[in-house]
Amino acid sequence: NTHGQVGNGAIGGTVGAPTVALASGAVELACGHYSSRARFGDGRIACWGQNQRGQLGTGGGAAGATPSFVDGIGNAIHLVTGLYHA
Repeated sequence: NTHGQVGNGAIGGTVGAPTVALASGAVELACGHYSSRARFGDGRIACWGQNQRGQLGTGGGAAGATPSFVDGIGNAIHLVTGLYHA
């Protein structure tokens, strides 16, 4: 959880069983090296974790310790993620 990729609101520390506070409706999860994302049934995407290379789609470089919806995406049909990209 060095970059908040667990999505529990914390960055760092030890983590037991991961839990993510996602809004209801998540239908798909994808995890990269230090970031994660979820696709919702309505086509929206939420991302959290490392953002050093903009992989959260927030336009900034700060890590996100909790899931945040990506502006401008409302019709996603599938998630794919890699080491530093999604």
